[in-house]
Amino acid sequence: MTGDNAEEVYFVKSGKLALVIPENDNFKFLMIKPGSYFGEIDILFYGEKRKYTIMTTKKCEFYVLSKKHFKLIYLN
Repeated sequence: MTGDNAEEVYFVKSGKLALVIPENDNFKFLMIKPGSYFGEIDILFYGEKRKYTIMTTKKCEFYVLSKKHFKLIYLN
């Protein structure tokens, strides 16, 4: 959710999602499909808060990678 601490990267295995970004007095919607991922930018910056909310539009399955393990892979 918007404002939560970023602790994971999510890889979409199946389903459809909408990334909802607050923008001034409106919202921007971006669709996320299987094979996509989100959350990687948020966890690269220590103490960063999420700037969006994810809403599922179909039943979804994810792979989740923790901040600790993401940084081990990304920074090595």
